[in-house]
Amino acid sequence: MKKLKIFEGIGDINGSVLQSAIRQRYYVQFYYSRDDDGVLPGPRFVEPYCYGYSVVDGKIRQYLRAWMVASTDKEDNLKGKVKIRSVSKSGRRGRREWSAESGWRLYRVDSMSNMYVHRRKFSYYRKGYNGSTDIAMSTIIEQIPKSEFKGEKR
Repeated sequence: MKKLKIFEGIGDINGSVLQSAIRQRYYVQFYYSRDDDGVLPGPRFVEPYCYGYSVVDGKIRQYLRAWMVASTDKEDNLKGKVKIRSVSKSGRRGRREWSAESGWRLYRVDSMSNMYVHRRKFSYYRKGYNGSTDIAMSTIIEQIPKSEFKGEKR
């Protein structure tokens, strides 16, 4: 498998890297290590849409709102190019039942590591995302407007 990447193995995730990936609509891959609230640690392959932060208990907490791609085999522009399956909440790689609502995830940036930004771009706006605000973030640093896309994809 040929890895298509710009940045390799970034230990601490740099906000400017996320901003650039969002602005250019690049797929992002990372390891997510949160193990509370039923979220299992493991690889994630996402379409990043929004990056920002909120103040929680007096501390700044950074977030990434992204569409989690269950399996790259199911994405037309990734078939045969990148082979990755994300870990789902149930602990399985890839999900059998995938819907527009279930693909949206909020990631804490402090739980992300080993990020790769792929040179492949996603081109459709995912249904179910409110592109003007995100209630999890009091301040949005970078976000893709819906007008940047050709159309919607479920």
